[in-house]
Amino acid sequence: MQTIINFLRRTLALYAVRCLEIELHDQTTALQHVGDAATQRAISSAREATQRALLAARQRYIARLAPGHCPTWRTA
Repeated sequence: MQTIINFLRRTLALYAVRCLEIELHDQTTALQHVGDAATQRAISSAREATQRALLAARQRYIARLAPGHCPTWRTA
């Protein structure tokens, strides 16, 4: 039973990581298409917050892995 619970926790943690990666990608894409300086600043600050949240989500995911396993991420 414990292995199933650990599997579900790992899956949810990975899902959170993927959602934040998608959000970060969309914010980066939006920055390329925005011309207004105020909107650009707002997206940039939201992007920085997403990067911090992504780092925390990745740390939570890695904490749930077996010792010795550490994934390599495509985006920083």
